[in-house]
Amino acid sequence: MILKIICALLAIFLEFLGVYGEGKFDWRYGAILAVVLNFSQTWALYCLVQFYTVTKDKLEPIKPLEEKFGVAQNIQIVQDAANLIEKMKADA
Repeated sequence: MILKIICALLAIFLEFLGVYGEGKFDWRYGAILAVVLNFSQTWALYCLVQFYTVTKDKLEPIKPLEEKFGVAQNIQIVQDAANLIEKMKADA
Protein backbone atom coordinates (compact mmCIF):
# COMPACT_ATOMS: atom_id res chain seq x y z
CA MET A 1 0.00 0.00 0.00
CA ILE A 2 2.83 2.36 0.83
CA LEU A 3 4.52 1.61 -2.49
CA LYS A 4 1.31 2.41 -4.37
CA ILE A 5 1.01 5.77 -2.59
CA ILE A 6 4.64 6.59 -3.35
CA CYS A 7 4.17 5.68 -7.03
CA ALA A 8 0.99 7.76 -7.23
CA LEU A 9 2.75 10.79 -5.77
CA LEU A 10 5.67 10.24 -8.11
CA ALA A 11 3.27 10.05 -11.06
CA ILE A 12 1.70 13.35 -10.03
CA PHE A 13 5.15 14.92 -9.76
CA LEU A 14 6.19 13.57 -13.17
CA GLU A 15 2.92 14.80 -14.68
CA PHE A 16 3.61 18.25 -13.25
CA LEU A 17 7.04 18.20 -14.92
CA GLY A 18 5.47 17.06 -18.19
CA VAL A 19 7.42 13.82 -18.42
CA TYR A 20 4.64 11.38 -17.47
CA GLY A 21 2.87 9.79 -20.42
CA GLU A 22 -0.41 8.15 -19.48
CA GLY A 23 -0.67 4.92 -21.47
CA LYS A 24 2.79 5.25 -23.03
CA PHE A 25 5.30 2.54 -22.23
CA ASP A 26 8.51 4.46 -22.71
CA TRP A 27 11.28 4.94 -20.16
CA ARG A 28 11.24 8.68 -20.84
CA TYR A 29 7.60 8.85 -19.71
CA GLY A 30 7.81 7.12 -16.35
CA ALA A 31 7.23 3.51 -17.42
CA ILE A 32 9.34 2.46 -14.45
CA LEU A 33 6.25 3.11 -12.30
CA ALA A 34 4.32 0.44 -14.19
CA VAL A 35 7.19 -2.00 -13.84
CA VAL A 36 7.52 -1.37 -10.10
CA LEU A 37 3.77 -1.71 -9.48
CA ASN A 38 3.49 -4.86 -11.59
CA PHE A 39 6.45 -6.43 -9.82
CA SER A 40 5.05 -5.61 -6.39
CA GLN A 41 1.64 -7.06 -7.27
CA THR A 42 3.25 -10.20 -8.70
CA TRP A 43 5.34 -10.58 -5.55
CA ALA A 44 2.24 -10.16 -3.37
CA LEU A 45 0.43 -12.90 -5.29
CA TYR A 46 3.47 -15.16 -5.03
CA CYS A 47 3.57 -14.63 -1.25
CA LEU A 48 -0.16 -15.32 -1.01
CA VAL A 49 0.23 -18.62 -2.89
CA GLN A 50 3.19 -19.58 -0.70
CA PHE A 51 1.19 -18.78 2.43
CA TYR A 52 -1.74 -20.86 1.19
CA THR A 53 0.41 -23.87 0.31
CA VAL A 54 1.89 -23.86 3.82
CA THR A 55 -1.45 -23.46 5.62
CA LYS A 56 -3.84 -25.38 3.34
CA ASP A 57 -3.95 -28.46 5.58
CA LYS A 58 -4.85 -26.38 8.63
CA LEU A 59 -7.44 -24.41 6.63
CA GLU A 60 -9.09 -27.52 5.16
CA PRO A 61 -11.96 -27.68 7.71
CA ILE A 62 -13.18 -24.15 6.88
CA LYS A 63 -12.70 -24.44 3.08
CA PRO A 64 -11.57 -20.84 2.44
CA LEU A 65 -11.39 -21.10 -1.35
CA GLU A 66 -14.96 -22.31 -1.75
CA GLU A 67 -16.16 -19.58 0.59
CA LYS A 68 -14.20 -16.89 -1.28
CA PHE A 69 -15.56 -17.98 -4.64
CA GLY A 70 -19.10 -18.14 -3.25
CA VAL A 71 -18.88 -14.58 -1.93
CA ALA A 72 -17.35 -13.33 -5.18
CA GLN A 73 -20.13 -14.99 -7.19
CA ASN A 74 -22.80 -13.39 -5.00
CA ILE A 75 -21.21 -9.97 -5.43
CA GLN A 76 -21.12 -10.45 -9.20
CA ILE A 77 -24.79 -11.48 -9.30
CA VAL A 78 -25.84 -8.42 -7.28
CA GLN A 79 -23.76 -6.14 -9.52
CA ASP A 80 -25.28 -7.65 -12.67
CA ALA A 81 -28.79 -7.22 -11.24
CA ALA A 82 -28.05 -3.58 -10.39
CA ASN A 83 -26.74 -2.97 -13.91
CA LEU A 84 -29.85 -4.60 -15.41
CA ILE A 85 -32.13 -2.45 -13.27
CA GLU A 86 -30.27 0.72 -14.30
CA LYS A 87 -30.51 -0.28 -17.96
CA MET A 88 -34.24 -0.94 -17.62
CA LYS A 89 -34.72 2.46 -16.00
CA ALA A 90 -32.77 4.15 -18.81
CA ASP A 91 -34.80 2.38 -21.50
CA ALA A 92 -38.14 3.31 -19.87
